[in-house]
Amino acid sequence: MSSRERLLEAAIEAIEQGMTAEELMTLMYAWNESFAGEEAQRRRAVRLAVLGSSVSRPDSG
Repeated sequence: MSSRERLLEAAIEAIEQGMTAEELMTLMYAWNESFAGEEAQRRRAVRLAVLGSSVSRPDSG
């Protein structure tokens, strides 16, 4: 189960137990920050991989 799925399940459970709208917004903000961090890590890894492949290629010309 992904971290997003775990957070979604936690949000559903919290609502079922009486979470307020303010508490839910705080939870969703934290979820968005977490997701943005994961996406940034993936993009950084792709950039490094592309940079590494372009550096290792011999120049043609």
